[in-house]
Amino acid sequence: METLKNKKVFLFMTVGYGDNQAYYDKMLNPAKTFIDSSNTIIGTYACQGQWIEGQKKNLENMLAKAATDDEKKVIEGKLANHSNAMGHPNAEDLNKLKDIVKSL
Repeated sequence: METLKNKKVFLFMTVGYGDNQAYYDKMLNPAKTFIDSSNTIIGTYACQGQWIEGQKKNLENMLAKAATDDEKKVIEGKLANHSNAMGHPNAEDLNKLKDIVKSL
């Protein structure tokens, strides 16, 4: 993205972890730093993305080794998010993206 100059840019990204739009939008901020200042960001959209399967196995291993109930709860939450993330971006996510682009 750093080589893109003097363009109108729409930034779209997926976020594997997270469960709400505010979190996804927050993740866009670091990505914007890679856009050269000569460009104009005309819009952004971020949504749930899909995790890779290897991450699920890592979480399952961490859960098996968790020493406290608090650790287990955190890891179980991440595993639940992993399951929810499968199949994203989905049709609803892409329709939201289309609506945003059409409104520009």
